[in-house]
Amino acid sequence: MSAAQSSMEHNEPAGADTATLPSVSWYFLPLSTACGAFGVIGLGCDEEGNSLDPEARTVFETLAEQT
Repeated sequence: MSAAQSSMEHNEPAGADTATLPSVSWYFLPLSTACGAFGVIGLGCDEEGNSLDPEARTVFETLAEQT
């Protein structure tokens, strides 16, 4: 929950493969408008702890942006 909260408060990605709380096994992206973040969307790593491949990350970021 701390990574999700950080993502929303700072309006930037947090969790796995980020500079903010990288040990968390989830990757969180803020859902933003011109007025700032109003929520977050998160995606968990697989059971082996592998992070998203670049293509999957792009799809996930596009989904969050379009939301």
